Amino acid sequence: MNTRGVWHLMAMSRVCIGTHSGTFHCDELLACSLLRCLPRYRDAEIVRTRDPELLAACDVVVDVGAEYDPSRHRYDHHQRDFSESMNSLWPSKPWKTKLSSAGLIFLHFGEQVLASILEVSPKDLRLPTLFNKVTSITLAFSHGFLKRKMVLSNCGSGVPPSPRPPPTCLKTANDGRPVDAVRNQRKWRQLTEIPEYFNGNL
Repeated sequence: MNTRGVWHLMAMSRVCIGTHSGTFHCDELLACSLLRCLPRYRDAEIVRTRDPELLAACDVVVDVGAEYDPSRHRYDHHQRDFSESMNSLWPSKPWKTKLSSAGLIFLHFGEQVLASILEVSPKDLRLPTLFNKVTSITLAFSHGFLKRKMVLSNCGSGVPPSPRPPPTCLKTANDGRPVDAVRNQRKWRQLTEIPEYFNGNL
C-alpha cells in the first residue's frame, strides 16, 4: 500500500499495526498474528513502513522504531541497550531469554490472547496458570520455538545462539523413534490439548 493509501486509512480512524517494510521475518509475523487474535486488533490494517511519521500514527508498532514503551504500545527490541527478558520485566517469571518483538507481545498480551482464543473472560483466574503452561511447553518444544526465534532475532546484538542439542540417534524409544522425537511429540500433544486442560484440568 502506498503512503497516500496509508494516510487515507488512518484518516478513517482504522486501527493500524505498524511494522517494518522490506524482508519480513517470523518475529513481526508472529507478533502481528498474536495481536490480531485480540478483538481490538482483529480487523487492524498492518502497515509495513519505516517512515517515522507513519509509524507514529499507528496504534501499535512492532519490530521497528527502536523503541520499547508499552504505555505507547511500542514493541521493538533492536535498541543497543535493550536486554529485557520475561524475568526482568515480570520477576515472578523464570524465563531469562532476551525477548524479541513477538516475545514482548506475548508477555504483555498473552493472557488476553489465550482468553480470546478460548472464548473466556480476560479475568478468568485460570489464565495466569495457562500462560505459564503454554510458555513452558512452547519453550521446551524442539528446544523452544519462541526461545529459538527470539535468540535468532537477537543474534545481531551479541546474544549467542543456543547450543544445538546432542545427537539422539543412539537413544531410541520402544518403537524405534529417537527419544527426543517422542518427547517433543508428547509436548506438542500437550500444547494442542490446552483447551481440554482449560476445561477442568488446571
